[in-house]
Order: sequence, then structure tokens, then C-alpha cells
Amino acid sequence: MAVGDNAELLLTASANVSYDDNIYLRHTGVTRDTIWNFIPGVQFVFGQKAATNGQFSLQEDFLKYSSNSKQDANLANANFKSNYSDGKSKLNLSAGYQQLSQNDTSVPGAIVDRDLTNGGVTGEVALSDKTTVSLGALYDKTHYKLSSYSTWSDTSVPLDAYFEVSPKLEASLGYRYRDTSVTGPGSDSKDHFLNIGARGEFSPLLTGQVRIGYSTRSSAGAARQNLLGVQSNLDYSASQKTSLHLGIDNGFGNAANGSNTKNRSITLGAVNQFSDQWALNLNLTSLAVAYPTRTDNYLEGAVGASFVYNTHLNFTASYTYRQNGSVLSGNKFTNNVFNFGASIRY
Repeated sequence: MAVGDNAELLLTASANVSYDDNIYLRHTGVTRDTIWNFIPGVQFVFGQKAATNGQFSLQEDFLKYSSNSKQDANLANANFKSNYSDGKSKLNLSAGYQQLSQNDTSVPGAIVDRDLTNGGVTGEVALSDKTTVSLGALYDKTHYKLSSYSTWSDTSVPLDAYFEVSPKLEASLGYRYRDTSVTGPGSDSKDHFLNIGARGEFSPLLTGQVRIGYSTRSSAGAARQNLLGVQSNLDYSASQKTSLHLGIDNGFGNAANGSNTKNRSITLGAVNQFSDQWALNLNLTSLAVAYPTRTDNYLEGAVGASFVYNTHLNFTASYTYRQNGSVLSGNKFTNNVFNFGASIRY
């Protein structure tokens, strides 16, 4: 529904059914169930042909379990983002709120209720024809409903300078400060990440951004930690119909039980758009989470297909396998999830 030359109001809805063979992610005594989701929503899109553009979306997820009705929930999800660009300067705004009621791989054994809140602003200004500077302020909060879990929030301030190496590639020098506050078990911490990197077109087929540097974390009652910090997202066009993605991240994190963690993740993805309507996708993620006394190794693989019936209606189907290895028997699990869904946008 058009509400102006550059604005549109859309009604959205999706319906999904999933079969999950281990809804609580338990090592023994697993519980299986079929889960239904109905997610109506509304989306407002503006400035599609203007220097300032963005969108706001609001959804409500009606979550129903076939056998374990005590896990039924109604969950809200609201998101806003806006971008401005005049060719020499950029400004990005974002804000979001999401209610979750699902298993959590960091604390397996139960359905965990939590609220996610985030927001941020990032600006980029050209100082010369070949140099730009970017500065941001970002906020993230995970609030667990049970007091036995730790609620944490962090504020990050990233600063980056970019220097043109070629018309489509820039080198970067960056620094990020992050302050994390913990309510419940655990302690507050402060992180510093000094890095170098590059962004843009590394070759005609390879694009993305890479940051590598030195990362430190200081927290009360603990020795300072350090590691090789990595943030990398690269896309490779293998053919006109096939694209590959590689994501690597190595940094500090926070677990629901209040522990400071070191997280190393590698994500591989592939998408094949073999027709105008059909696409196949494959994703594989390996995550090593180092807690103070142990390291858990998590593996997730997913394969899916999507079918676009028309501009308003599409269908998806997927299979996901998850496995967690740990010296703690209660943290070991395997999980298989089959999902089928349909969505409309009008």
C-alpha cells in the first residue's frame, strides 16, 4: 500500500511448523515436540528513492507447542533502521526490541525467556578524497527473566579511519571500546580492540571487510585477558547463480551463567539461485566457547530451500543439526529440527 511517492505500508504474516527432537537441549531424557508459529506484522518503508531511507517493522509471534503447552508464548518484535548518504557522508540509525522464549546453547536443559534490546548510531565523514573517518555508539542488552541467569548490557564505541588503496578498496585502522555491565552472577568488564584491516572489493569476485588486531578484557577480581581479535565477513561470487560467504569472529563474550568467555566462530555459507523462483542454501557454523574452567565446542549445520511463488508469497523448508561437546555431561546434546514455512507481504 503506497502512502507517498517514496513510502509504503506493508502487511506481513508468516506461518511455520517445526519438528524438534530435543526442545530442551538435554543430554538424556530428551523431549520432542511439534511447534507452530504464526507471526502477523506490519512494515513501514520510506525514502526508497531518497538520500534518507529506512523502515520500521512490528511483529507478534504466537508460539504454540503441540504437547508442551506450558512453553506457549506471545512474543513481540520491533525494529527500526534508517540510513542517510549524500556521497561524502553517511549516517546509520538502528533500534530493536525482541522477546525470545527458546533454548539457549550456553545454558542447555531448559526453555529460556529473555528480552533483547539494541540501538546505535554510526556516522562516517570524508576528510579528503581518499580518507574517511567513522564513529559510532552502540548498545546491546540481554535481559533474562529468571534471576538465576545474568542480565548483561554493553555499550561500544567504535572508531575507524579508512584510507583508499584503490578505487574499490580501502585499508583501515580502528579502535573499539566496550563497557559491559552484569546484573546477577558474574562481574562487569571493559574491552579494548585495536585493529587494522580492509574493506571493499579485494578482487572482482571477492568483497567484504576484515579486521585483525589485539583485544584485551579487564574485569573485577580477575587477571587481564588478551587474544587475537578477528572480525571478518567475506562474500565470493562463484558464478552468476552461486555465492559463498565466510565469517570469522574471535573475541570476548558473556554467557547466561555470568561467565566471561572467549568465543571463536567460523561460519561458511552458500546460496544457489538456480532459477528465478527456486534457491538452495547451506550453512555451517563451528563455535568454540572458552569458559574459565573448560571449552565447549558447538557445531551447527543447516540446509534449506526457498520458493518464491510471486512478489507477495514465498515458501521455505529447512533441516538443522546442532551438536554441543563439553566435559560437563549436562552440557552435551544433539538436536535435529525440521521446519516448513510460508510468508506473505502485501
